[in-house]
Amino acid sequence: QQQQQQPRQLASYPQQQQHEPLLPYPAVPKPLPYTAPVDKVQYGYDVMVYINQAIKLPGMDWWNGLADPYIIITTIPPNAEQITYKTKTVWKSLNPIFDEFFELTNLPIGSTLMVEVWDKDMVTDDDIIGRSCWCFVPKELLPSTAAGGGMLGTDSSWGRVPVQVKLGHPRKSNKPMGVVELEVSFRPSQRCGPPAMMGPVRFRQHLSPAAGVLTGHWGNADTMCFSTYKLFLMHTSSIFKDVRCPWNKQYDKAVTIFKNPLMLSTVRTQHSSLYATHMGVTRFGVLTSPEDFFSLFKFGQRGGQRRYFTYTLLEESLRCSETGAAFFSDMMSKHAMHAGGEEEVLYAGEFCIVPDQAAVAGHKLVIDNNSGTYAPDKDKLCLMHDLFKANFPDMIVEVVAVGDEKLKFYQQQCPSRAGVQGKQPQQQKQQT
Repeated sequence: QQQQQQPRQLASYPQQQQHEPLLPYPAVPKPLPYTAPVDKVQYGYDVMVYINQAIKLPGMDWWNGLADPYIIITTIPPNAEQITYKTKTVWKSLNPIFDEFFELTNLPIGSTLMVEVWDKDMVTDDDIIGRSCWCFVPKELLPSTAAGGGMLGTDSSWGRVPVQVKLGHPRKSNKPMGVVELEVSFRPSQRCGPPAMMGPVRFRQHLSPAAGVLTGHWGNADTMCFSTYKLFLMHTSSIFKDVRCPWNKQYDKAVTIFKNPLMLSTVRTQHSSLYATHMGVTRFGVLTSPEDFFSLFKFGQRGGQRRYFTYTLLEESLRCSETGAAFFSDMMSKHAMHAGGEEEVLYAGEFCIVPDQAAVAGHKLVIDNNSGTYAPDKDKLCLMHDLFKANFPDMIVEVVAVGDEKLKFYQQQCPSRAGVQGKQPQQQKQQT
């Protein structure tokens, strides 16, 4: 059985990027320019929940006495929709360190944080280890909300407090199941609105060596590897609102997929395989800047050549992978596969990363609406610009619609886009 680790000190917060029109949340809570007693707070609170670690969890796997824990925190505001955050899985540990955070805005007093710890199982359904609740009531936190050594004057509405959530057995009362260590920072929200998640942008990179053999994609470790990505972007629903793109009934390949139950089942199976979360072949992380985003995609290059990426945007996440005209690569890059066979998406297309000396990190994002499967309206392409700018304010984002001569220019800079290595590509048709 794994030895018990010593609880560690809380890490410092990463500095949050400024999201327009939302206000930035400071790494260490600072007083506002006015005194705001708790009973004068109008719009609720901006809250940062830092998930440090869990300790003294019980063993869940009979063969090694360990567990593969992850945490689900569900925020339940009074008279509002629930907000859920799920951490990565820490494999084979009874004292897992998560080192993650999430931010909420306009959170009302009296909101409940329901904390659940689950054990990941690869074959059977996941098992719950323990759960507990914690109520956000700033007045009750006042004795311990000192920020930087003490309260500032009479301003009791902002602070930072460590929270230890003692887990209970889901079916047996009074049976301890470990402790989750959190740290909660808060300050009054300055704009009205419903409770909502503010960030951060998280990602999952799924690696499939078997698919890599078929596509000929080499990973960093000189092994064949094909990657799919999920980016959990913020502000998607507020920017896209009721915009939807149903599958294109005028496009023969889309008809072949969506009118044929066998083909649709194949696409969904392919999606499940390429997006499966497995120990050792799935990466998790947080993107806090344009540099982080570009680095995740290796600044748009592989093997010394610029690459194109196919994407679909759903309410939950943006899903994408490298694309190309080679048979297996194109088959595994279809928009329908990324969407999991969904009959409608928010948007779809392709993107590439282009050098730009005037831009942050020396690169910019070029994104289009090149999807025959969902045929997104080019007039809504500006929403993709707004979405990326809301998540990465310093990023330069250029949108280029299908039919624009500039799109052909960018495609010609990417030999693999036409499936001809080292040669000028032929004129492109709409990518599925």
